[in-house]
Amino acid sequence: MNKIDIQQQRIQLINDLRTDSATSQKKGIHFMLASIPIWIGISLIQLLSLPAMTQNLMVFCIATPLVPIAYLISKPLGIKFSDKSNPLNGLGLLFTCNQILYILIAMWAYGQASYYFLMIYAMIFGAHLLPFSWLYQSRIYKISAIVVSITCLILGSLFGPLAVAFFMLTHQVIFCFLLWREIKP
Repeated sequence: MNKIDIQQQRIQLINDLRTDSATSQKKGIHFMLASIPIWIGISLIQLLSLPAMTQNLMVFCIATPLVPIAYLISKPLGIKFSDKSNPLNGLGLLFTCNQILYILIAMWAYGQASYYFLMIYAMIFGAHLLPFSWLYQSRIYKISAIVVSITCLILGSLFGPLAVAFFMLTHQVIFCFLLWREIKP
């Protein structure tokens, strides 16, 4: 075998693992569905007449149960929450953990630019979807990463956190519908 054949075999193996991960994890729809009640809560928080710092703290608090909610949603969908049979499934966890580093930016905004906190938080959420477009071979993830990041920047700058919250809620509902269609051809 020559180097080109070996390289093509490796590429095919990686693509097979990506397909398996997308199928077994149903392209992460359990996490996306879990974000809907969280964005409902965040939208409701934005309707309250509270100081921005209080609202932002509540956003941090309401977002914490994402993983347990995703776990509960994974069961009826038949998704193995922690499937170690495919090494690329661990890559999905790494992609998610990467978002934790970006949350440091939101933590800075919490105290220094509290009015723009939710905009930054939503942009981080949107941007973290991009590597999943590669892992799950999904155009919806790629398009959403770009659309969410740019739209939240515009809405947050022009109209404030309430517009960002309602956009994110609407986006996540549409995103889940389109993702469901993508996994159920």
